[in-house]
Amino acid sequence: MKKSLGLNLPCKLLIIMIMMWISQSSLGQKTNLRSKSDFDGTKNSIFLEILGNGLVFSANYDFRVFKSLGFRAGIGYIASADGDTYIFTLPLTVNSLIGKNGRYFEVGGGITYLTGRVDFLSNLKFQNFVGTLSFMFRSQPQSGGLMWKIGFTPIIYDRKISPLWFGAGIGHCW
Repeated sequence: MKKSLGLNLPCKLLIIMIMMWISQSSLGQKTNLRSKSDFDGTKNSIFLEILGNGLVFSANYDFRVFKSLGFRAGIGYIASADGDTYIFTLPLTVNSLIGKNGRYFEVGGGITYLTGRVDFLSNLKFQNFVGTLSFMFRSQPQSGGLMWKIGFTPIIYDRKISPLWFGAGIGHCW
């Protein structure tokens, strides 16, 4: 008897979309299509993000590994005044910037480690990984300076996708 992976329809669609994006990216490198969207901006940025891949609030560092392919690591923490309720997050994502002249469409995916304690009705402690995606407009000047981004950042958890999650970030690039 074969075992099923138990993936629901949104997860299967997500896997198909990622595979199509990867295959399209590799095809684009072999043709002249790639030259139309070569990344022409700064290589590093630090930014604060509300909601987004950090889930609540996070401070992040994003750097270009190759021209348009980048990596982002962050840290997030929020707590109640008495310390009984807290959430700690570590978002890690890979992203690609598509566009020119400081205006880009950011497409990415990754994981966020999440731990915390919520003390509303019961002392619930949790520790988990969630999948994250990003589909954002990003303004990042070619010569550096103020950068910002805004868009949708779906969360994947318990074999479900929460597509109505969003985020906004502001920071500095160089």
